Amino acid sequence: MKKTIVFLIVLISSAYCFGQGLSLGVGIGWDPYWNTTKQTLGDAWSKSEFTSPVSFDGQIYLDEKYILGSIGFLATGTYFLYTETDGSGYKNAIVKSNGDVGGWLIYSIILKWPIHAGKGYIFPLIGAEFDQNIIYTDAGKNDLRGGMSSDAIANLDSFWGKFGFGSDFRLSSATYLRLILIGNLKLLNKDDRDYISWLSNLNSDTVTLTYFRLSTGLSIGFHI
Repeated sequence: MKKTIVFLIVLISSAYCFGQGLSLGVGIGWDPYWNTTKQTLGDAWSKSEFTSPVSFDGQIYLDEKYILGSIGFLATGTYFLYTETDGSGYKNAIVKSNGDVGGWLIYSIILKWPIHAGKGYIFPLIGAEFDQNIIYTDAGKNDLRGGMSSDAIANLDSFWGKFGFGSDFRLSSATYLRLILIGNLKLLNKDDRDYISWLSNLNSDTVTLTYFRLSTGLSIGFHI
C-alpha cells in the first residue's frame, strides 16, 4: 500500500510539473508469457519452455503526452504448456492445468513519442515496470506464501523492461480509444541467477534463461 501511495504522489506531482495534454484512462489487457531455458554442451543444445496464455491485467493510467504512468493488477491462471526440444530433432509438448496462480500489483512508467496520424496518434514507447506479488496459490487455491521464506517471497516480485507501440483513436473531443502492444523482458533475480549457476555446474557449457511477456491492451482515455 505504501508503494502505491508513493507512486501516485510522484505521478500526480510530475503531471502538474511537466504534463502536457493530460488524460486519465482505464483499460484491460491480455498478457501471455514465456519462460525459456536453453542449455548448450559442446555442439549439443536443449531447450525447455513454459508458456502461459491465461494471464490478464486491468490498469488505470495518467498520460502526460510524453510520459505514461499506470497502476494495475496482473493475474495468472493454472493452465500452461510445457515443451522440450533439442538439437537432435526431439520435441515433446505437455498441456497442464495445475500450475500455480499469482496476482501482482503492477507499477509502470513509460516514455512515448506521439506522432499525429489522421484523427489520432501512433507512438513508439519504452519504459520499466515493477510487479509486486500479493497472491500466490496452488491450483487448489491453497496459499503458498505462508510457507515461504522472506527471500523467496521477495523473489516473487520482479522488474521488467518494456518496449512497443500504441495508437490512439479519437472518439470525441474529450475521449479516445487506445490500443497498445508491448514486449516485456524480465530482469533476472537472485533465484534465476542461482538456477543458471546450478545448471552450468551440472552439465552445461552455457545456460540462458529468458522471461518474456507480450502485453496487449485496450483502454479508453479522457482528456482533463
